[in-house]
Amino acid sequence: MEKQSVVDFAELWTNNIAKELESIFYIMATSLYGLKFLIQSLVHANIGMKREHLLLILQEYLIQNEQQLAYAICCEPNVIDLIDSEYANKEGHDTNGRFVPYCHRHSGRISIEPLQGYDTIGENEWYTLPRDLGEDLMMEPYDYPIEGKTVKMTSFMTNLFLHFKFAGILGADFSLEQLQAELSPKKIFGIGNTSLITYNGNFASHPDRETLGTFAETLTENAKKAIQRGESYTFIDKSNTARILKPVRIGQSKRPWSIMVEFNLISALKK
Repeated sequence: MEKQSVVDFAELWTNNIAKELESIFYIMATSLYGLKFLIQSLVHANIGMKREHLLLILQEYLIQNEQQLAYAICCEPNVIDLIDSEYANKEGHDTNGRFVPYCHRHSGRISIEPLQGYDTIGENEWYTLPRDLGEDLMMEPYDYPIEGKTVKMTSFMTNLFLHFKFAGILGADFSLEQLQAELSPKKIFGIGNTSLITYNGNFASHPDRETLGTFAETLTENAKKAIQRGESYTFIDKSNTARILKPVRIGQSKRPWSIMVEFNLISALKK
């Protein structure tokens, strides 16, 4: 097989991987939008909807979407029904009764606990960034504690508006281990590596677990720009390592990610 034919095949192979992941993210985004619109409808209908009903809906969404690690609702104080004080320390609420449920399957069973860090500077970008930007956002990898254990994850966040005012955020989580398990076994020509690169050039998935969440140092400036523009890009370095980038779009987020497939071109020619 000639060099250009190898590259052409690899570009097509990488594009297929990107489309497969895009479809997974599409299901995630669609489910989160569905949850958001349902909450908005129930609150606006003013039919005596209780927070307990929202918790049941949250659990049902997680049951129906097995690929998700968790769903989160983080509301501003007193935006649901003006009676936060009556819910202090209840399931999915903080000490002031703020509605902040985190519904997850981290331990294999579905559990609800209050979100953490939403009002702590340095820990709450998953809340402040989508709010301040006013747009959906796939978060850069970050650490979050679930049942006392730190989990490396990424989250798709969307803003919740009630009565035409910002009311909080909704999120859907993937652990980086989930993404790694999905992508790392995919090896082009039996030799390559498949990774997922975020908008800012960090590894959301990589065969080496220690690399998760770190910056992809092998990216050239043009490669980084291509990722942020949502464009395909192929480059081959002096050691004949080919790196192929294909964009992955996520819901209505304006910040695309990219699949990166890398392999040694000489070794591929011998296959």
